Amino acid sequence: MAEIPYQMISNLRPQTTTAWRLKVRVTRIWQAIDRQGETVGINLIFVDELLFVAEGVDYIQRHVFHFTDLSAIMDAARESNFLTDVVGILQQVQPISTYRNKYNQLKYSIQFTINDMHTSAQVIFYDEMAQSFDQEVHDAGQHPIIVIISSVKARLIQAIRFFINLNHEAVKDLRDALRLTNWRLH
Repeated sequence: MAEIPYQMISNLRPQTTTAWRLKVRVTRIWQAIDRQGETVGINLIFVDELLFVAEGVDYIQRHVFHFTDLSAIMDAARESNFLTDVVGILQQVQPISTYRNKYNQLKYSIQFTINDMHTSAQVIFYDEMAQSFDQEVHDAGQHPIIVIISSVKARLIQAIRFFINLNHEAVKDLRDALRLTNWRLH
């Protein structure tokens, strides 16, 4: 049997065949939770773009983002089909707080502001994400801290993942812009 060539996800047409060969990287994975807190599925984000070749081998970049300026986040909220990524300089981090919900369960939250040198946005993380964020901020070795918040569904203001000082072009570009403009945190 002849080898089936790799297909791009955007070119798949289920009405034509079901014999596809894909080369993808899972860049995000999270559980779909219903209102009762039960797992009802698993969501995955695949990337299939070949972004660079090194020593004759095709690599799919480990982290792929589609950044939205903070000033456009409300417009992105109107698009219910897309997840958004944002990058910004960490500012005004409040201490992690604890509270009890209506079921008397202990919950956590942390509030902070990010700024992309043009616009600021208030962010709140809850529970495990709040605890993890608090720890990573305390452990960060490079300052100012630059945060990527990934896979945000802006309408619900829910993020799937965050990165602190990630080795990524967007973080380097923002850090370079800070240096060039001698920009000060407010």
